[in-house]
Amino acid sequence: MTGFDDDREAAVEHLSRLLQQDLLTIPEFRGLVERVLAASTGEEIAALLAEQPEEPPLVIECRSEAMRDSPRVLAAFTELRCQSGLLHVDLSDAELDVVDIDLYVECESGVMKVVLPRDVPIEVELVHRAGGIFSNKLEKLPVVADQPRIYVRVHNDNGVVALTHGRRRRR
Repeated sequence: MTGFDDDREAAVEHLSRLLQQDLLTIPEFRGLVERVLAASTGEEIAALLAEQPEEPPLVIECRSEAMRDSPRVLAAFTELRCQSGLLHVDLSDAELDVVDIDLYVECESGVMKVVLPRDVPIEVELVHRAGGIFSNKLEKLPVVADQPRIYVRVHNDNGVVALTHGRRRRR
């Protein structure tokens, strides 16, 4: 299989995700897949994909209650927001179907615990911290080309944000 075949396969997978999220109709999907398979260059494929709607972000929001969530798939852009209350999000077993994942964590005044996969490289950036408490208990892993990695940006006003690892993934 060539690099161009990999581009085609990745494009079809991307279009499949858009179809699953109801961002494309079945006839649109079929037509686009035909055009991807007929493309003769990577630039043609990139142009076809650039015309398509972007995948919507995964948003998990807690306003005032205690809430637990463990999504099965982590979107390319995922937002976790906690206005007040307690938000516990376990992403340790979430499927990572894209290489780079942007995770935005925003905590106004509540308590937020985020459990991340143990065997995925994670980069954390504390964007803003007014008076809140921030705990990062993630171990640093080397980045491997073409393997999933997660970029975490934390915005903490007056809440408590804790990032930690979950158990090791089953192989």
